[in-house]
Amino acid sequence: MTAPAWLEVLNETLDACRTHGRADLAERLRRRRDAPPGQTRLGVLGFPKQGKGYLLNAVLNAPVCAVGDAPTPAVPTEIGYAAEPAATLVGRSRERIPVAVDRLSGELGARPAGTLSRVEVGVPRELLSAGLVLIDTPPVGDPRAPRTAAALDVLAEADAVILVSDATAPLSAAELALARHVRTWCPHVLLALTKIDASPGWRAVAERNRAMLAEAGIDAPVLPVSAVVRQAAAKSGDAELNARSGFPELLAWIAEQAARPPEQSRALLAAVGVRAAAAELVESLRDRIEAAGQDAGLGQAALLQRAQRRADDLRRQNTRWQNLLADEIADLMADVEYDLRERTRKIVNTIDQTFDEGDPAKVWDEFAPWLDGALADAVETNYSWLTERAQWTAQAVAACFGAQYDRALPDLPLDGSGVDSLDDVRRPKIEKFKIGQQAFTGLRGSYGGVLMFGLVTSLPWLGLPLINPVSISAGAAFAVKTIRDEGGMRLQRRQAVAKQAAQRHVDDVFLRFSKESRDAIRVVQRRLRDHFTGLAEDLADELTRERETILAGSAERERRTGHIRKEIDRLAGLHQRAGERHDRRTAAAGAFGVTQDVRDLLHAAAGLYRDDPRASAMLHDCLNRLEQPLRVAFAGAPSSGKTTLAAALGEWPTRALRDLVLLDDPGPADEVPDATVRLVRHLEPDELAAAHPPGGSAFARQSAVNSVLVLSRADEVGAGRIDALLTAKQLARRAWREDPLCTGFLGVIAVAGQLAYGGRSLRDDEFDLLAAFAAVPREELERHVLSVDSFTDPAFPGPIPVETRRSLVVRFGMFGVRLALTLIRTGCDDRLKLSAELVRRSGLGELRDTLAGCFVARADALKARTAIIRLEALLAAQPRPGGDRLVSRVERFAAAAHDFRELRLIADIRGGRTALSGEPAEEAVRLLGAEGTAPADRLGLEPDADAGEIYEAGLDALRRWRHEAERPDKPHAERTAAHVVVRSTEGLLALFA
Repeated sequence: MTAPAWLEVLNETLDACRTHGRADLAERLRRRRDAPPGQTRLGVLGFPKQGKGYLLNAVLNAPVCAVGDAPTPAVPTEIGYAAEPAATLVGRSRERIPVAVDRLSGELGARPAGTLSRVEVGVPRELLSAGLVLIDTPPVGDPRAPRTAAALDVLAEADAVILVSDATAPLSAAELALARHVRTWCPHVLLALTKIDASPGWRAVAERNRAMLAEAGIDAPVLPVSAVVRQAAAKSGDAELNARSGFPELLAWIAEQAARPPEQSRALLAAVGVRAAAAELVESLRDRIEAAGQDAGLGQAALLQRAQRRADDLRRQNTRWQNLLADEIADLMADVEYDLRERTRKIVNTIDQTFDEGDPAKVWDEFAPWLDGALADAVETNYSWLTERAQWTAQAVAACFGAQYDRALPDLPLDGSGVDSLDDVRRPKIEKFKIGQQAFTGLRGSYGGVLMFGLVTSLPWLGLPLINPVSISAGAAFAVKTIRDEGGMRLQRRQAVAKQAAQRHVDDVFLRFSKESRDAIRVVQRRLRDHFTGLAEDLADELTRERETILAGSAERERRTGHIRKEIDRLAGLHQRAGERHDRRTAAAGAFGVTQDVRDLLHAAAGLYRDDPRASAMLHDCLNRLEQPLRVAFAGAPSSGKTTLAAALGEWPTRALRDLVLLDDPGPADEVPDATVRLVRHLEPDELAAAHPPGGSAFARQSAVNSVLVLSRADEVGAGRIDALLTAKQLARRAWREDPLCTGFLGVIAVAGQLAYGGRSLRDDEFDLLAAFAAVPREELERHVLSVDSFTDPAFPGPIPVETRRSLVVRFGMFGVRLALTLIRTGCDDRLKLSAELVRRSGLGELRDTLAGCFVARADALKARTAIIRLEALLAAQPRPGGDRLVSRVERFAAAAHDFRELRLIADIRGGRTALSGEPAEEAVRLLGAEGTAPADRLGLEPDADAGEIYEAGLDALRRWRHEAERPDKPHAERTAAHVVVRSTEGLLALFA
């Protein structure tokens, strides 16, 4: 018998895991390969105290699992079918030890830790009779704990997984991480929300969990259940109470997993395992490439370029530090000399003031110590400042080399100011005015007084002798004055001598220490120059050695890197082959394709309503609509230009719009549109509020990404000036970014509908008329194109009839006529050029591109949305027994409808309503499918890119955006947006074409 194709791919991947040292991945794939046929293994995982044991006991209606305070087994418990209750302990060496069911807890407690691998329990339950095995796992906790490892080890053999979380709080970050890991290895996952009987707010928690799973890109339905209500219903046999417990939906999901075709299920599980293992292997190999590159994946050329840049930087550093050192030393010399001169100048001023007011003979003994101390302080302060400036200069020069060198500074030769060797000021020769000198000076002065007044008083008419009382008194007065004057002159001479002596001493000190400071600065300059010259030479030598190392090791590195890249390509090929061996839509779990899921829902609903002709007709219409073109309605108030704009687009048979059916404002009884172009004449609050799509169901509100808002008469903005369209486009962009009433639309576009239609349908005779008008001199024509009346005035220059002119206004509008005349004058000299330019300026091209990117590219999703909304309305208006299960399936579809989250995020990013901007925003909208939904388009690759290149680029994008989604420093809104991008990238890799 020929082995199935999936087995070959799995074996190759298993061998690759062994080759690259990933024994853990190899063991998982081996267990997946060797899983016994005929069984459906369903694992139940959760964190402690979430009600996992109660859930399983309620599913089986038997007390099989430990609950409450009972000790939880540290190994998985496999529950299968048996005619009579039985239990078996399976050891690490595969030995099997039968035990009584009622003694199972005691036996487990008595066994030493690590001696068992699992527990097998058999119970007589019909649910298990078809080969279903329920696996109760140990609680998940510390990632390093054996219990957690044993729980996660179940994923190697599980066909489906039930994650358990209670309704007391939304999912934690750890639970989300667990769900993401489980979804990577298992295609079928369900979240059971337990303890809803004890949580009044369980509905809000359930909705929050659905939203969180959807934002994280995890396709898993959420089913609220109550084990307490289930057990009460089982005791009383109350079917209504049992339905309220939520377990019928859970049992239906379990039965759905058990009913899957075995070979198809094994192929799907093998493909998912191969993809997960290949992704981990590729990521580890890429890390090895980065390690081989020795610099975050840079190749030899990049490393050499970096070395060259560092060499160039070093040359520039040499110039910078040399110039800086020379400038700083020159400034330091000048500043130090100026500082010392300024300090000594203040001392000289104090000397002058002291001796101007005092007698050196009296104050010198007190003055001399002060002068010596003041000079010492000045010299010491000046030297301290010199030292600080020298240290600062050294640090500034070191900063030219980088922050890592500012601590490796040389010791500067600044050992002290030498103020201790400062000479004391010498006492000048100060002459004292002695008693004898004073007496001699007095006699000399008194002689003149006695003689002068003696001669005067000896005149004949006075008759006094030469020596008389008057002459003696005058002599005494003259003596005193002469002594005083001589004393003053002698004091001035003493002061001058003292000043000269003190100033000469200050000058000597200044000259000496100024010279010593300059010498010290020159020594500092030489020391710094030698130090940094040596540092520059060491760096140059280091760069030379680095370059030599790069060149020497490049060949070996390239060889290793080439081998690893080939292995990555091989693994990518295995990933692709795994995807080709099963239904890709099932593997992708609704990542980008939803039509088949909706078709299944509609078929199930048709069976439910087969006795209702009207409902059956509606459901069959929904099925047929899935295969028909997308219907886009043009809606708006009267006179908003719906018909004109629809006609302009309808006469544009481009490939982008070929698969659209344009509807002119259908009524409620007519065609139900899949998307809507809503037209408004003004961006006023009242019009915007009226244009908002109606609310509808929760799914309709969540997926409200099927409307575009059009400012339809943009040529009327600004009184129809020639720049009206430019102004209208600016207003539209501003409204989309800033007006909350515009957040429900995929875009706000300014379009001149009349101009667009006229441009699309421009005839040769109309062009000839416009060209004739344009030939009229501008000054003659200007006043006649100001208004419709002036344009249709009989006094209009030229022979063109009034009716002909009026028909042009009706076709193009007055703004269009003025614009056409301007364009003809500026180079649009034939009909085709003028038609193309009128259409381009009208905004019709932007509307067409928006319809193509947002509607045509998502046609399947939008048609599926319409079908689901109509199905929801039917289920709500005409409930049927068994309809709850169909409602649950609709809810699961709504939770997994990722296409609508993509469209919403694209609109938010382009509208500036997210924290993403710049290159990350551009990459995000591309990965979300704004530039095309094909894998190569999403990844920005060429259309003919091979599978390995696509896979590697997708994996690189996935790793990068996962990092952004998990960064705690980013705002919640930005991380939520990153989760949507991660989900799109994961779906892209799952589709892998």
